[in-house]
Amino acid sequence: MDAHNYAYMDELFLESYRALDQLPLLQHREPVAETFSNGIVLPCQEDASGKHAGVLAEDSTYVELSAFPALSPVDSWGGSYGQLSQATLGSLSTVHRRVMYLGRLWWHWGHFLMDLIPRLWYTLEQDPEVLIAFDGQELPQGVYREFFSLAGVRPSQFVHVDTPMRFDEVVVPECSHVPGRFVLPAFARIFDRVAEQAVSALPTKSLKNFAGRPVYLTRTGIQKKFPTEFGEQSIENLMRANGFVIVSPEQLSLPEQIATIRLASEVACLSGTLPHTMMFARDGAKLTVKSGVKVEQGKTLHIYGQPKGIGVPGKLIATNEEYEAAAIGSGDAADAGTIYFHGGTITATSRHGSGAAGIGGGYEHA
Repeated sequence: MDAHNYAYMDELFLESYRALDQLPLLQHREPVAETFSNGIVLPCQEDASGKHAGVLAEDSTYVELSAFPALSPVDSWGGSYGQLSQATLGSLSTVHRRVMYLGRLWWHWGHFLMDLIPRLWYTLEQDPEVLIAFDGQELPQGVYREFFSLAGVRPSQFVHVDTPMRFDEVVVPECSHVPGRFVLPAFARIFDRVAEQAVSALPTKSLKNFAGRPVYLTRTGIQKKFPTEFGEQSIENLMRANGFVIVSPEQLSLPEQIATIRLASEVACLSGTLPHTMMFARDGAKLTVKSGVKVEQGKTLHIYGQPKGIGVPGKLIATNEEYEAAAIGSGDAADAGTIYFHGGTITATSRHGSGAAGIGGGYEHA
């Protein structure tokens, strides 16, 4: 069920929004996987034409299933290196192991969840013992390793690829989510699996602090913040006065963070990486984002509110207190980027409505 209120959208973008709403990004099918003997895993290299990474078959042809063709070029990568000669490929020694190709690791929590994890369905549902090849940055300690531990993946299963490597077999699972292209039910199952493990790993008494209660995720305790972040203490005080439990995520273990979101009746936070953690929420969860959601011209935002199965749609409430700025979109003097809504109930309110729409751009571009 969709519940989009078009009454508050800028007329300039209204027809575009209606058209985008019809895109079938949620595909009700299962992902596939392909296996390549003597496959080569390529770590990412970037040049003027873009980012190149993925898997080559034995005959050196590029495996398109290994690419990550996100709608935004910032997130997208794929394709073979132009400079890889047959002599270079022929000189590669073979690692006599079977690996699954996961993708590129970037030390950014939001990109980790959205860009690296989509292939993990194969490990969880097909072969829990398979080695996992990835490139990019090394796997750090902390929440990244905690995530894989909750998913049942051991540190010994990882193979970091920093130079082209040939393996006896390379399994290339299809991504269960590619931003701006599609999302499959298998993507949600990954987070459900991790969330269930997180909740079961905690003692019952530690869950009572937030189970069934509204939660506000605060950033006031973080020392290194963006220069534009100020005044959140007032928001925190207001949320506390209205019955919200105040939670500083950085002070919790990952299982505690996940359980907080999984069991809370409502979650509120500032826009940024924090809302990505709503992937751990149950169907029907309610998310309130303060200070609005900024989508500049040329940028793309996808908001998924449809249930993972047959369930209750989610809710998003975005409120912007900033003068002459939309709750979801841009300020008064700029066009907004492209915003996709996929199910759920969206409520967007700009407290200074004369300067910008609830959703969209400002009055100078209306």
